Parts: sequence; C-alpha cells; structure tokens
Amino acid sequence: MDLRAKLLDPAQQVLLYGTTPPREGTPPEQVDSAADKLAARLAGLPLDGVVVYDIQDETGRTLAPRPFPFIRTIDPRDYARFFRLPTVVYKALGTMDEPQWRKWLAESEKSVQFLSIVGRPASGVRYPLPLSRAIRIASENPAFIVGGVVIAERHDEQRSEAARLLAKGIEGCGYFISQAVYHAAPTRRLLADYLRDCRGAGAQPSASCSPSRRAGARRR
Repeated sequence: MDLRAKLLDPAQQVLLYGTTPPREGTPPEQVDSAADKLAARLAGLPLDGVVVYDIQDETGRTLAPRPFPFIRTIDPRDYARFFRLPTVVYKALGTMDEPQWRKWLAESEKSVQFLSIVGRPASGVRYPLPLSRAIRIASENPAFIVGGVVIAERHDEQRSEAARLLAKGIEGCGYFISQAVYHAAPTRRLLADYLRDCRGAGAQPSASCSPSRRAGARRR
C-alpha cells in the first residue's frame, strides 16, 4: 500500500521520519553531504516516507527577546528532492496573502504531493490569508494530498483542539501530524473528544500520526 492510501486510512499504521533542512546559506556541497548521510541512515528502516519540516520565526509567542537570531532553512521542497522515499513537505504560511499562496502552490505542483500546512505562531493577529482559506485552496488542487498540524497539549477547556481538527478536516485536511507525543493523557483526551465531535457532525475522522527522528511514527 502506498503512502497516499495509508495516510488517508485511519486503520493503517504509518512509519514516518521527520527532518529539518539545513540552514539557509549552507554551501550546496554540505547540503548534498547531509542529505546523503541521512538517506544512508534511513535506507535500512521500514519507512513509508519522510517529513521535511518548514520553520518560521515565532517571536510573537512571547515578549521575551530571542537569545539568538532566527535563521531560516533552505526551502523544504528543495531538500525533499534528495530522498527516494515519498516526502511530506511542511509549509508555514507566514505573511503570505492569497495571490502569493496560489503562486507557491502552482510552483509546487510537480515537486510536492503530500503537503502539510502550518498556521501562524501567534493567535489574535489578523493575517492576510486565513489558515482555513489556505487549506481549502490547496485541497481544491488534485496535485496535493493536504494535511495539517495537531498539538494535543493545547487541547483544554478554553481552546478545543478537537474542534480545530474537525474544522480543518471539513476544509480539506485528510491527515494530521503532531511533532511528538509528550504526554499520553492529553493525546488520549484529544482523540476521544475528536471522535465524539466527528460523530456529532456526521464526519469521518482524519488520520493522525507522529513522526520521529528515531523510530518513525506510529498511528494513534
């Protein structure tokens, strides 16, 4: 079974390995070397694919000054090309507006199949392109299998992550990826509430997985 079928089937187990691209400005030969070394390490693992992360400046999360300057990485689309395994490419929306987002999608149609869309780090800020709109636009393009991000630890009485998952699924996310499962109890609570909300809305739950830099990912 290929990655597309597994990602969209909640009954399947998916094994993924997550990696971050080298820093922007890294000499090409060093990028090649890093990718070759990682590909060699992954060759003996029973993986279904690789997750290539995109990072963004999250200064808006706190008023404290950064201890060091934010440094971008090379484009995750470019780094994903180094791997023979299927790749899930993360894309942080940042300050993109709708024309810029449509342009990015058009440029990615031939190089990206699995796309995980990341929202902004700061809530309560009005951005030119809402995350919900970005998901819907991408999901309308048959070139992409669209997914999103889930954070179990932010699921509480004040903010329902289960409701966010349900909304993202309706907008077009077929799967969700979490960075890691830090605490089992919040994850179990989130999944139980998400299942309840899906049943209440008559919606099918989307798949959920958690990539790791060591042992891949296990379906939850």
